[in-house]
Amino acid sequence: MPMEIKKDTYSFCELFTRSKCEQAVSLEINLPDYCSDIKKILKCTVTAGVSNVSVAGENVHLSGTVVTRLIYVGENEKIDCFEHTDALSCSTRVNGMPENPMIKAVTKTDYINCRALSQRRISVSGSIGVSVYVYRENKKELPCSIDSPDMECKKEKITVSDLICQSEKTFDLSETVALGKEREDIGKILRSDCRVKLESKKAVADKLLIKGELCCEILYTDSEKNNITKICHSMPVSQILGIGGITDKSDIELSLSPSQFTVSAKNDSTGRCRLLEMAARVSAAVRCRQDKEIELIKDCYSTKLEVTGDYKTAELYSCAFNGEKEIPFEETVDFSDSDINEIKDMWCSGGECRMTGRGDKAEGECDFLLHGIYTDRSNNFCYTEKNLSAKVGIPLKQKGDKVSCDCDITVNSLEWSVSGAGKVKIKGTVLLGCYASVCNEKRFLYDIHSDGKEKEQKYPALCIYYADAGEKIWDIAKHYNTSEALIKSENAIKGEKTERETMLMISCV
Repeated sequence: MPMEIKKDTYSFCELFTRSKCEQAVSLEINLPDYCSDIKKILKCTVTAGVSNVSVAGENVHLSGTVVTRLIYVGENEKIDCFEHTDALSCSTRVNGMPENPMIKAVTKTDYINCRALSQRRISVSGSIGVSVYVYRENKKELPCSIDSPDMECKKEKITVSDLICQSEKTFDLSETVALGKEREDIGKILRSDCRVKLESKKAVADKLLIKGELCCEILYTDSEKNNITKICHSMPVSQILGIGGITDKSDIELSLSPSQFTVSAKNDSTGRCRLLEMAARVSAAVRCRQDKEIELIKDCYSTKLEVTGDYKTAELYSCAFNGEKEIPFEETVDFSDSDINEIKDMWCSGGECRMTGRGDKAEGECDFLLHGIYTDRSNNFCYTEKNLSAKVGIPLKQKGDKVSCDCDITVNSLEWSVSGAGKVKIKGTVLLGCYASVCNEKRFLYDIHSDGKEKEQKYPALCIYYADAGEKIWDIAKHYNTSEALIKSENAIKGEKTERETMLMISCV
């Protein structure tokens, strides 16, 4: 005979699947007239940005841009640059696409080959890989009570992080900045990077208010002396995002990442090239959770009927860390093979982080690619790159059977100094944005069955039981087919166990 079980609902976000699509790069480019002839290629980079993700049935389509940037030494040993933009367009199929998925796209240049066919023509070949992470909301129904006066249930209270909503939004930022009087006119832009620094986030009914700044770095050569200049500029971020279900009580996981960033040099009203026109598209991945207390039925029995329970194990998640942490790092890098005379600029790209939790903290290591433009002892421009790593760690506010970390990592600041024997000392900080959750596995009752057969009464109406110290009252009640609450009441017991050897009066049902 089926018995009615009342259930509570618990929701969490989980990775449904990871897929990958690729776009080949195959270009032959003629340099425009305003570019000088190629004497030596320093670096060719190909970077992709996803600006739009659309889902149709089981198909995910991604669109954006692919930017090819060539940095080279041209006429009169001057450094020069050329940039070419193509469209990114690729698709992947996800079997069994979940309802209302949240999709994260991460681009990576798998490989690039670049060679000069002549002084004014280059050939670029390679591949762009896009990893597509599909997340879904998983809802679990957990039995919390059994609707029967004859059922005795042993329960455990658990606090979990209940997923309220998840969404991904994009917004655009743009600004035109004039160079200060002390700056030389712009010749060529060599590189441009940006990152988002979050200052505050506040939730109101169905809206998320974000404040921060877009921190931009632009490296360019001046139009006269070919000097390399770096400009750092902050663009204010103030956005209101519509997020259905979010409230002021929500625990908000927010990841802000620029999916596109373009910088163009423009002439001002005097005809001099002294304006920088910047435009960015920022992706905001938002997950809202709220602490929820649930009760699990750990054990049960009926005082009247023979019953059989079915048990399962559930993975229950709770928040252990949600926020950002600035972490300093320092490393000495060997550049003895590079014959460095003067470093013109250094920067980092990439940023992959691996973290594992143990005890009350999570630790790991982040890998970056360090890039450098320098002059050698013959005053020739050169390019170099090295692998760089930084150790990171965060405190956890609770322990669990397993710890999972969803991290975003960016280099926040970077300084360098050349020491003897070709060594370069690198100092900087990384900004680690992390949501860490702990998972505890709990055994619980999920179904119960009875054929209606009554229990055989083995004991008289009143029994005397001599209990040892530390015996569980629940186990005694189950053995005598009575109520745990009744034993506690008749014997003035407050805890879950007997504190010492004692005699118990047991009224059997």
